[in-house]
Amino acid sequence: MLGPAQSAEGRRFISFQPMRLSKNENPMLALSWTLFHPVDADSPIYGLSETELLASEMNFVLSINGLDETFVSDGVRSPDLRRAGRAAWP
Repeated sequence: MLGPAQSAEGRRFISFQPMRLSKNENPMLALSWTLFHPVDADSPIYGLSETELLASEMNFVLSINGLDETFVSDGVRSPDLRRAGRAAWP
């Protein structure tokens, strides 16, 4: 996740914070795959309301890597950036 942070001196900057997924691997990327992040006390978005999340400057950086031996021997990469406003809220 990319989001605003503040240094000890009070300076504002953008920081990167990793987000744990419920499932890190999928053996069959030919099928659809939905990414789930558990929002618990270790989550950088823990305690935010839906309104706060939608109004935030947060972005989620998605980087999915895979291997398709029949197509490309180097692997397949799919980077993407999503605004927090596009996240599904339970």
